[in-house]
Amino acid sequence: MTAPPEDATTTATHIAPALTAPGLTTTVTAGARARQLPTLTVIGYLDLSTVTGFDQALCEATTGRKVILDLTRADFLGTAAISVLFNRRDTLAAVLVSPGSIVAVALGAAGFPTIPTHAPIHQR
Repeated sequence: MTAPPEDATTTATHIAPALTAPGLTTTVTAGARARQLPTLTVIGYLDLSTVTGFDQALCEATTGRKVILDLTRADFLGTAAISVLFNRRDTLAAVLVSPGSIVAVALGAAGFPTIPTHAPIHQR
C-alpha cells in the first residue's frame, strides 16, 4: 500500500489576509495544485459578536470563485452565522465539520449539508 499523497493544503499559500477578532480567526489558503479550491478556515466562535467579520471574510474569499469552508476548528456556531451560510451557500463548494461537534449538530439541525471529516485539512 502506498502512502496517500501529501495534502496540498499543507504546502498552501495564503491568498487573503487573515481576519482576527476577539474569539475568531479566519485564514484563506490556496492549495498547491492549480485546480484545488481555496479553503477558508475558521477558528473560534461564530456568534453575533463575530458574524460581521465572518461574513466579510467569506465574501472576500469567494470573490469570483467557490471555496471550501473548514469549520473543523470552530468552537461554536450561532444562528446569525447559520444565516450567513445559507445566504452564501452558492459560493461554498463544501463545508467541513468535525463529526459530533456542536457545529455539526447545529448545521445538521438547520438542514445545512456538511462533510464530516477526521482527516486534517491543513497542519493544525
